[in-house]
Amino acid sequence: MKSKYANIILFFVCLIGIGTVNAFSGDRPVSEYENRSLEQFPEFSVQSLLSGEYFRKIDLYFSDQFLWRDSFVRISSAVKELKGLPGRKGEVVIVHGGFNDAEEHAAFPDDYTPENEHSGKNENKTDYGSRSEPAEGSGITSMPEPSEKIPEFTPVPSEASEANPTVEPSGTPEPTPTPLPEKDDNGKRIGRILIYNNSAMQLFKANTDAEKYYAETLNGFKEKAGEGIRVYSLLAPTSIEFVDNEKYRDLSDSQKEAISRVYEKLSGVIPVDAYSKIMEHSDEYLYFRTDHHWTALGAYYAYSGFADAAGFDAVPLDRYETENIENYLGSLYDMTSSSTLRKNPDTITVYKPFVKNEYSVWYEGPVKLKVIDMYHATQKNKYRVFISGDRPLGIIKTEVDNGRKILVIKDSYGNAMVPFLLPHYEEIYVVDPRQYRKNIFTLIQENEIQEVLFLNYALVIGDKSFADLILKVMNQQ
Repeated sequence: MKSKYANIILFFVCLIGIGTVNAFSGDRPVSEYENRSLEQFPEFSVQSLLSGEYFRKIDLYFSDQFLWRDSFVRISSAVKELKGLPGRKGEVVIVHGGFNDAEEHAAFPDDYTPENEHSGKNENKTDYGSRSEPAEGSGITSMPEPSEKIPEFTPVPSEASEANPTVEPSGTPEPTPTPLPEKDDNGKRIGRILIYNNSAMQLFKANTDAEKYYAETLNGFKEKAGEGIRVYSLLAPTSIEFVDNEKYRDLSDSQKEAISRVYEKLSGVIPVDAYSKIMEHSDEYLYFRTDHHWTALGAYYAYSGFADAAGFDAVPLDRYETENIENYLGSLYDMTSSSTLRKNPDTITVYKPFVKNEYSVWYEGPVKLKVIDMYHATQKNKYRVFISGDRPLGIIKTEVDNGRKILVIKDSYGNAMVPFLLPHYEEIYVVDPRQYRKNIFTLIQENEIQEVLFLNYALVIGDKSFADLILKVMNQQ
């Protein structure tokens, strides 16, 4: 009987003791092991209380700030990795928690302010795994609307299939986006990541309806832009496409075939063959091991494919001065906390522009930054060295005096390729439709832009969400 009471007392002592230590240990802004920001105690509001959001965030707060959390995560990661083929070089693990949705990469955190650009106040937030909604009014505020209103465009719905013979009524109905993947209790999209040969790769799931929708969206853009605007489409394959083991490569649908299906449906839009250029150099360091992006070298070979389509010669690589940034742990490490990836961090090589330029990003007004910003080499998200990360709108003015102006509409894959465009254009406009809140044709008309490049990685054609974002900036009032 005495041992029973002793156990009860010991249990409560441990419970109260750990709770007390946890309460006074202080909140951590970031987990070094997981390479991500941690949930902070939420601000109270009646709206968040009534919606249930307040208590959900409190639950996440206690989960993130629990005492010895990193140690428990390490143990959990080690146990999960035992489910793969343990112990040898070339180990294979399938990890849940990936994504197949370009919106899933938030362009910048909710509390971002341009004034804090290099103060370090914005760096505790990661730009992976949740979507941020910048404040209303982001973009150029001084640019007037065009005098002639441009009609809205909606992609024509797909023809009825044999499996679904329903005929749509006359008129052009609003498109219904493909349902997004299921979410887990922490709000992350459930997907799959392959860890093979010390590298993590997102598996790709083809979606022919989404492919058609993307192509129709770009065709509609070209139609509205008019004959005077050259429109290009560059879909970048990802690392899973070039894995050296056919068995594991076949876990993912063919991106080459999916990209070809999109390109075949383009009308008036010029397809850019980045795939062949990358394939020719697939034995080089073209993709990060711990991150879903390509390296600057991978972006360079895609740029050479664009040069062929755009009618100019690519600048030789040896023309650039380079600098290496070591020990980069990227987005796929963030999602998996894999010890294999942690032991094999990436190197970011930057190719420094030799063309004089002035780069500004726009929120309520312009903020001057750098096309290659080495400040971010010392921060957690080192990939932001390329054009200082994802922004609503960036404008690069160069010393090139040829009158050529291009607009790049992109996801984060575009960041590493944009610097290679500097020798060829007088002005380069860069728009991320996840953040931009203005009408895109206003930007084109007011600045007399002659070329538009859609630059996205292949996973955006796996569902309709990114095409919907393009439609939004096309139809923005």
